[in-house]
Amino acid sequence: MYQITIYSGGIYKFNEFQEFVDDLGGLVLKRDKLHLSRGDYFLAEEVHALTIIPVEEISNVDLLAKNLKGTLNIPEIDKLNKIKIVSCLELHNLLSEYGEGLTKEAIENKIKCPCSSKICLEYQDDCILNYLDEILEGMLQMEIIQEKKDKKGIIYQIIINP
Repeated sequence: MYQITIYSGGIYKFNEFQEFVDDLGGLVLKRDKLHLSRGDYFLAEEVHALTIIPVEEISNVDLLAKNLKGTLNIPEIDKLNKIKIVSCLELHNLLSEYGEGLTKEAIENKIKCPCSSKICLEYQDDCILNYLDEILEGMLQMEIIQEKKDKKGIIYQIIINP
């Protein structure tokens, strides 16, 4: 099972945090940088990141966040949004395996219940496939994936950050 968290802290060593989450099998979904200043004077720079972390690793991630002078918060999220957010990890992992990308139909054929995110075990009546269009759209908006037109149709491909 996975937990959705929000990391807040300084930009310094954020890459260390991101690598740690990736190594645990989690994912940093969205990162926002905040630049605080008063007039011409720079005060601080902070990052807020939406993350998905394996439940059994929360205490380790929290410890690292504190060591980096940051905080890790668990937001209140309704069931439907939790399903959609955690499902991003499953799609990210799947698309990472296929560098050339996959069509929606290929994605549907490759996802088998129970998937690694175990959504269908936690919520018996729901599955990642029930919300695939919305999840793909959200990942496009967060610039985690991109879509390309191909002779097969629309191909969804992971965006590799330099």
